[in-house]
Amino acid sequence: MSSNVRIRRSVLDRLLAVDAPAGVVMTQSVAQMRDAVARDLEALLNARAPMDFDAMHGFSCARRSVLTFGVRDFVGRVLTNSEEQRYIGRSLATAIEAHEPRLTQVQVSFDGGEGQSINSLAFTIRAMLMVHPTREAVSFDAVLQPSVARFCVTQARFGNALAA
Repeated sequence: MSSNVRIRRSVLDRLLAVDAPAGVVMTQSVAQMRDAVARDLEALLNARAPMDFDAMHGFSCARRSVLTFGVRDFVGRVLTNSEEQRYIGRSLATAIEAHEPRLTQVQVSFDGGEGQSINSLAFTIRAMLMVHPTREAVSFDAVLQPSVARFCVTQARFGNALAA
């Protein structure tokens, strides 16, 4: 996607902006939008859902409401267990698809292997970033640090992110 494309900032970013003159349409570059999505993803993943998403089965509007905003608490999960990783991955993808409308086709994959710590879980979030009137494949590297119950997200790559 062209780097000179300008996109209107999200409503939240416009409301929180302190440096914007009145009456000016606030825009951002695609790179700035990716950074904003990474920031918002980190906030979403670090919020704990007060209600279980699965408990809302049959209530499609409630499943996308603030009742389920955030992710489940993964305390007590064995992060090195592949079944637990699949469970965590499904939970993360469900939360992202429900509460981050700029991302579709969300996939979560775990970066197993060398450098993997037993005290953290590294993974990659791949998705399509919806930039009207087009879209762009993006991926975000992330780490779950269970000792402090915190997720860290960085915008990593774009382009062929879903092909990996």
